[in-house]
Amino acid sequence: MMESSPVKSAKVIAEKVLPQGGNFSPGAPVRVYAKIRQPLRFMKIYLLLALLPCLSPLAAQEKTPAAPLPPTALDALGTFKAKTGRDKLTGLVEMRGANGVPTPLIWNVVVLDSRSPTKLEEFTVRGSRVEDRGPNRDYYPDREPAGVFDMSKVEVDCAGAFRIADREAGAAQVGFDVIDYRLRCREFSDEPVWILTLRTTTGELKGTVTLSAKSGKTLRTVWQRPGPKGRVIPDDSALPAEFRPPPPAPPPQPVLPDPFPEKPALPDPAAPAPAPPSSPLPPPEPEGKLPPPPPLPPLGTPPAPPRIVPD
Repeated sequence: MMESSPVKSAKVIAEKVLPQGGNFSPGAPVRVYAKIRQPLRFMKIYLLLALLPCLSPLAAQEKTPAAPLPPTALDALGTFKAKTGRDKLTGLVEMRGANGVPTPLIWNVVVLDSRSPTKLEEFTVRGSRVEDRGPNRDYYPDREPAGVFDMSKVEVDCAGAFRIADREAGAAQVGFDVIDYRLRCREFSDEPVWILTLRTTTGELKGTVTLSAKSGKTLRTVWQRPGPKGRVIPDDSALPAEFRPPPPAPPPQPVLPDPFPEKPALPDPAAPAPAPPSSPLPPPEPEGKLPPPPPLPPLGTPPAPPRIVPD
């Protein structure tokens, strides 16, 4: 009678595992097969347990979305325009943002409003939220604003203004931590300008940079230079050179070894051998002077016998 296929496979496994001459019974193949499969099952469990600490941070990252970045000035103006239902954003007086690192979290927008008792209305833009803060009393009736401008004329966003101010501060060797932004109209024109105030985290003023929000050109810089006896001397680019403090000396640059030093040139075997150096010639004798005569023999020395030359 032929044996079934499970018994055959069990016998093959038993023959491979049991030593030669070992006893084989019908129940042994099942026990041997179980012994073979058991370590593999536990190995998979141990592998999954070892990978759990690595998989948990990835799952947490997928569940926790990254915080959105603060809106830039143009993004905030676009949100304000959409939330207030305006077709065109005109009559802008100013836009402010404080403590930018580099972008502020909140933008304050002041616009013309005929319904306001001061003719100016102030709004706050925080992300996608727009809040009406009521009439703005920073200008009328005590003083008038510099002018009004349109959003379409703002071509340099706060990110571009930050890069320009950071470049100017680096050239002036001035360090800062945060920036206060102010977008308003230039005097006697409708050109918008950025006024960036550079400060430290403790509130110490380091300087201001004024640039065009249309072309990005730097219009004016004012840096606070340390003076004698702890006084601060303003360095205003609008003043003549004789009224400005001397520029700071550049910091010393560290001298680093050349990572790729030049190798000495190898001699060319086909080149001719150099000529030996010639011996130097004696210096020429001065004109009008004869060489000194040889010394005379001492007294009492017999004269030398005459030398006879044979014929």
